[in-house]
Amino acid sequence: MADVVRVVRDVVHPGIRGEAGYVGYIVLGDRETGKALGVTLWESEAARELSDTKARQIRPRVEQETGGIMQSVERYDVLFYDVRPTRVEGPT
Repeated sequence: MADVVRVVRDVVHPGIRGEAGYVGYIVLGDRETGKALGVTLWESEAARELSDTKARQIRPRVEQETGGIMQSVERYDVLFYDVRPTRVEGPT
């Protein structure tokens, strides 16, 4: 899981946080299975669609550096959002 944290911190987050309409990014991981789930938040569907080009550029590097395979990309609408303004990072 440390490789996922490193790639998220050093590759993914810097690659997307400057994109127009970026609101946030949450990554969840299961240490027992090694699976991770990343959720990006965008101010609108249009902003999310514009981010797809950048995401397609980043995904192969993430797979290469973590040895994982992107299983799917799914799109959902945010129905409720409540996050305290603190930053949490996993172990390095």
